[in-house]
Amino acid sequence: MEKNVLDYEPGAALFVPDSNPLLFYQAITDYAAAHLYNNGRLYFEVNPDYADEVATYVISNGFTQAKVIEDSFGKKRFVEALL
Repeated sequence: MEKNVLDYEPGAALFVPDSNPLLFYQAITDYAAAHLYNNGRLYFEVNPDYADEVATYVISNGFTQAKVIEDSFGKKRFVEALL
């Protein structure tokens, strides 16, 4: 992980307590799927290594669309999902 990330982000935001790197994305997705209205949107900033997996997870859990969005450096940085 890059030094600028480690220096300025809290550890709780960067590391999960078990071996599932999607743990928090899954919990938030599950909550959002149960509580958002139709056409509600969910946005994540993600680790580029997991962007496609997060998009796949939201689709498999009730969202109708998921789009991976690149940052200004061309890295897969965000996932936008539509319920």
